[in-house]
Amino acid sequence: MSESFADRKLELARRFIAQRHWGGAVEALKDVLGSDPDHADAHLMLALALYEQRRIHAALHEAESGLALAPESAQAHRVLGVVLIGMRRLDDAQRHLDAALAIEPADVPSHVALSTLATLRGRRDEARGWLEKALVLDPTDPETLADLARIEADAGDLAAAERHAREALEEHPGASSALVAMGLVLLKKGDVAGAREHAIWALRNDATDVQALSLLAQIKARESVWLGLWWRWASFTSELGDGRSVALMLGTFITYRIARLVLEDLDLEAAASLLQYVWLAVCAYTWIGPGVFRRMLDKELETVHLRDDY
Repeated sequence: MSESFADRKLELARRFIAQRHWGGAVEALKDVLGSDPDHADAHLMLALALYEQRRIHAALHEAESGLALAPESAQAHRVLGVVLIGMRRLDDAQRHLDAALAIEPADVPSHVALSTLATLRGRRDEARGWLEKALVLDPTDPETLADLARIEADAGDLAAAERHAREALEEHPGASSALVAMGLVLLKKGDVAGAREHAIWALRNDATDVQALSLLAQIKARESVWLGLWWRWASFTSELGDGRSVALMLGTFITYRIARLVLEDLDLEAAASLLQYVWLAVCAYTWIGPGVFRRMLDKELETVHLRDDY
C-alpha cells in the first residue's frame, strides 16, 4: 500500500467518523493497519470507532497499541482514557487524561473527557469547571457546549442549558450531541413533542447513538407512568453497578421474607397475604415491563430513516 493510498484511506476514515458511520471507518482503518501495523494514528482512530460500536475490549486493545507506538502523544493518552472511562476504570482513566493534559494543556477533548469523569464521580461543579475551561480554548466546540447544557439542565438551570444548546446548534446544526442536549432541555420544560423531534433527528444521524436512545427512553417514560417507573428503577440500578444492584435486590428480597414471617408470627394473615400479592405483582411487573418498554421504543424507532450518506 503506497503512502498516498494510506493517506486517502485515513481521510476516508475521518469522513466516516465525522458522519458517525463507524462501520465504514473500521473497514478503512483496518485496510491501513493491514499494510502498516505500526501506524499509531490508525490504531487510535480505530479505537474510537470500535468504542462507538460498543466493542469496548477491542477498542481497549487498539488504544493500548496506539499508546505503545506513541507514548508521548496526548491523543494516545486521551483515547485510552476515554475507553477506560467506558470500562468504568476511573482511576486509570484519570491517570491517562492527566498525562494528556500535561503533554498538551490546550487539548479540548481531554477537558471534555475529564468533565465526563468528574460527572461519573458525582462532582458536578468540577465537571462544569472542566467544560468552562474547554470553552475558553474553543468557544464553538459542539461537544463542550452540549455537555455543559446537559449539566445545567440536570442542575435545573434550564435558561443557561437552553442558551448553550442553541449556541451548539447554531455552530453545528446537525450535531447529534447538540440535538440531544436541546431535546433534554425541551423535555424538562414539558415540550415532549419537541424533545421527540430532536431525539429522532439525532437518531437519523446514527441509530445507535446512546444519548439519543436514552433521551427517547426518557420521553417514553414520561408518556407512560407505569412503564416509566420501571425505566427509572432500571436507570438507578445501572448507575449502582452490577455488584451493588445484586446486593440491593438480595436485600430487598430478604426484607420481604422477614416482614412476611413477622406478620405471620403476629397472626396477621391478611396483611401477610397482601404483602405476598404485592411482591408477586412487583415481580410480574419487572418481568413484563422491559419487554413492553422495548416494544414501545422499537415502534418509535420504526420512524427513523437514516441519512442517505450513512
